[in-house]
Amino acid sequence: MCTLRGVSEVSADILTAYARYRPTGMHRRLDRALAALGAEGFHICAVTASPSPRRADWLSVVQIGRSDLSALRNSDHGKPLFWARYAIAASRRCVAIALRDHPRCLLAFGFGAAVPLVFARVLTSVPLLLFTRSDEMTETTLKGVPLPLRLLFAAVQWVACRSASRIIAVNNTVAESLASRYGRTVARKTQVLPNDLPAAPDRHKCRAEVVRLLGNAALSVSICGRIARVKNFRLVLEALARVREDSIRLVIAGDGPDLGSLRESARALSIAHRVVFTGWREDAMEITAGTDLFLLPSFTEGMSNSLLEALAGGVPCMVSRIPAHEELFGGDGPLFSPTDPEELAAMISRFATSQTVRLDIAERCAAVRERLAFDWDRRLVEVVRSVMAARLD
Repeated sequence: MCTLRGVSEVSADILTAYARYRPTGMHRRLDRALAALGAEGFHICAVTASPSPRRADWLSVVQIGRSDLSALRNSDHGKPLFWARYAIAASRRCVAIALRDHPRCLLAFGFGAAVPLVFARVLTSVPLLLFTRSDEMTETTLKGVPLPLRLLFAAVQWVACRSASRIIAVNNTVAESLASRYGRTVARKTQVLPNDLPAAPDRHKCRAEVVRLLGNAALSVSICGRIARVKNFRLVLEALARVREDSIRLVIAGDGPDLGSLRESARALSIAHRVVFTGWREDAMEITAGTDLFLLPSFTEGMSNSLLEALAGGVPCMVSRIPAHEELFGGDGPLFSPTDPEELAAMISRFATSQTVRLDIAERCAAVRERLAFDWDRRLVEVVRSVMAARLD
């Protein structure tokens, strides 16, 4: 059974689906997109097992009930059995709603979110608009996902790309990766819409929190995000251990499966007294904005929300030398090898001791910040309207 709120009264213009809401960058972006579309007068129906806290007149929610998921425990969420049962239940709901309401667009943020909408797309010919922040085949390989699950992800991504009427990638790196993997058909229907910057926080107030966490450090450095292998946070610890200046301190804002091993690494490298782990913080952006330098050492990224938040806060950034970052900063930007702690240590030392280096990196980051200051909501609405109009042509 499912819980219905308002769907019997108002037909949906846009149908979307997601398994469960989490306050991650992707879901915050989806929530923002729905709000922008709702403000334009579109009525939206969302099919989900765990909805976002947003309530609005333009939003109806179809919540997948426990009986559909065979009363799976909370601990089962995220496991293959949960996802299989969710996909079946959500697909049935999406098909029923699409056949009844004849929406003008199906909207998916992520390849997994597209799965419940594919059957509705096939049975009704309603256009499917797919937003993606990465080529998930690359990510699952780097994350060390077991081969059977990687093959499943490959099938999901292939079906989603083939079924989508339009694919929106966050940068050219992702668009080109999908095109090279799936050919000209996918390339022709893919366009780029980068994420924009969030509102800038008050850096003066943010600095007060960083001083509370790190004390009066000569240089305060931050990294932020999910603590997992693909984020490569250990590289920063290894680099910091090579920087002998004891008053250079690091704050790590985030949580994840590798938190324990990262704490142990800090102790093993004898720098635990220079590193503060905050855990998951809703105000992580404010912590980042209060530091002198932000680092992003990831092995792979689409367009990191943590990086966007640091740029919005006016914080100088150094990032790993990967295609997405080279596209954003240019080949001669503040880039370091994601496998060379010596190079990163040398860059941190130069940043700490040279005002010229600080100003150069700050200017490069300011140029990126200027490029990403645009009205993302308006661009999003334009894309959705163009997909709807193309169906009528």
